[in-house]
Amino acid sequence: MRFVKPVPLETPLLGRGRLTARSDHDRYVDVEGVIEELANSEVLARARGRFFFQEGATPPVSEP
Repeated sequence: MRFVKPVPLETPLLGRGRLTARSDHDRYVDVEGVIEELANSEVLARARGRFFFQEGATPPVSEP
């Protein structure tokens, strides 16, 4: 998590996330997310991550 600006208290926030990449063998996905102030859509924080699928778990469904 990288804070872009101070996050105000007692203020409604909106979290958004999106899938940015996927491994060729369905081993992991890369995601990005932001936290915005709801009133003005100002970005307050950003994050990136790589999530590995647990062995034996059902792989994600491929999109057409």
